[in-house]
Amino acid sequence: MAARTVDTVIVSDIHLGSEMSRARDALDLLRSLDYKRLILLGDIFSDLNFSRLPRDHWKFLSCLASYRIRRERSKSFGWKATTTTDSPMSCRT
Repeated sequence: MAARTVDTVIVSDIHLGSEMSRARDALDLLRSLDYKRLILLGDIFSDLNFSRLPRDHWKFLSCLASYRIRRERSKSFGWKATTTTDSPMSCRT
């Protein structure tokens, strides 16, 4: 089944490092879609002690690290990340 393609995905309040984290849900969402822009909002981290992050949290971070992005100056949002190509991003393995 082909993934649904959308222009923008907004992910908020993941709370990595917390027992109540939504990392697995966010990763499932990112794997189910193709998208051109990903916006991370709100509380992405609850704890910056990376040695205590569970495996699901590292999988979410690995997904983000897999993107080839470039930073562009945006007048309205400061910095924004966009893909280096016009093809949609995906986090499927």
